Amino acid sequence: SLLVVDQKSWIRTMVWKFLLLGITSSGAALIKWGQWAATREDLFPTDLCRVLSSLHDDAPKHSFRRSRRQIEHEFGCDLFDIFDSFEEEPVASGSIAQVHIAVIRESRICPEIRHHLPSSRKVAVKVRHPNVAEHIRRDFQVVKPLVNFLTNFRAFRWLGLKESVSQFSHVMTAQADLTVEADHLYRCGKNFAHVEMTVIPLPIRDLISPSVLVETFEEGRSVAGYMKAPSAANTQIVNLGIDTYLHMLLKDNFVHTDLHPGNIMVREMPCHSPGGVTGLQLILLDFGLVVELTPEMRHRFISFLFHIASGNSMRASELLLSWAKSQHCTDVKAFRRGMADLWDAHCGVGVRQVDVDRVLKECLRLCRQYEVSVDVEYAELVLGVCIITGFATQLDPEVNLMDAAVPCFFLYNLLGRVSGRVYD
Repeated sequence: SLLVVDQKSWIRTMVWKFLLLGITSSGAALIKWGQWAATREDLFPTDLCRVLSSLHDDAPKHSFRRSRRQIEHEFGCDLFDIFDSFEEEPVASGSIAQVHIAVIRESRICPEIRHHLPSSRKVAVKVRHPNVAEHIRRDFQVVKPLVNFLTNFRAFRWLGLKESVSQFSHVMTAQADLTVEADHLYRCGKNFAHVEMTVIPLPIRDLISPSVLVETFEEGRSVAGYMKAPSAANTQIVNLGIDTYLHMLLKDNFVHTDLHPGNIMVREMPCHSPGGVTGLQLILLDFGLVVELTPEMRHRFISFLFHIASGNSMRASELLLSWAKSQHCTDVKAFRRGMADLWDAHCGVGVRQVDVDRVLKECLRLCRQYEVSVDVEYAELVLGVCIITGFATQLDPEVNLMDAAVPCFFLYNLLGRVSGRVYD
């Protein structure tokens, strides 16, 4: 029987690898969908997510010539009427756009951004890949009939393909318009205007279009560098990260849902003593994906996190079952039993430190097992918390995230708001 299980596992892996091959041979939308699906353990099997996670490693790039043509078309002037210099090789690239570093001309600096710019006048120029909006539309024209066909077969219904593609098409459409990201940057920058330790790039108002976004360039070191080479600053980075996330969730109700290590930079603030560091700043990048919840949705999500800390599995399972406008759970009693067992094992009185990442991923696994529907806003929030807790644990395994968050959740439930910082 063990041989039969191994054969089935091998066959499943080969099927997923053929799917991966098909995705990598397709357009930007399908590649981005594969990257997104790799994080959706509530919709897809864990082994499929593991195979698709390799799609995070590569991203397309386009030529400098195309970037220049796009910028000049959008702003109606020569590239060097805007910039004194422009780096031809992009410093970063994703499935939607790539980023160049440039030096903006003195005459293009408006008063509102002058004090945000470094003396070098460096800016980041985000340029959408050519024809990406058309490619997205075409890719989904191909995918939707295929998904409709596959859902006629019982073997494919449990994958939730229709829901996944429908949710993802909304995500991709929003990300393809860089004016949406500019609006997100303005709003989040305003929310953190008086928080010295959190930095949000500022868009340059006259240099924003659907396909080009120019913003202040923020010097820093990727948080991934601190994960690979731990330092004395790691604990402070984790503290700042938790504080920033809770600020977005509990104070602002405007949450960046793509806070992976590539989108977080750290700036060390020098002091007068040789080699000393007085403090750190956290720089958040890439605001294409954010979520704003209704009061009811917000209450349900925050209360769910609170009940991880309080150990109340019954209330947590009731809240999770309310995370969809239409619920299709196949066995509510069995799902609640599974949640109770999970809470006993990982959130009970005898548990020294709650592993939030593991608990949330096990919740997603139970949702998939019992076909519990989860609306996209909640799924994005859960996955955002998983990503943050995952890299926070890598930065500093000794930090207990729940110890930090519980007082904030308690005050929120009591007062409806949180004042001050999580950390001194």
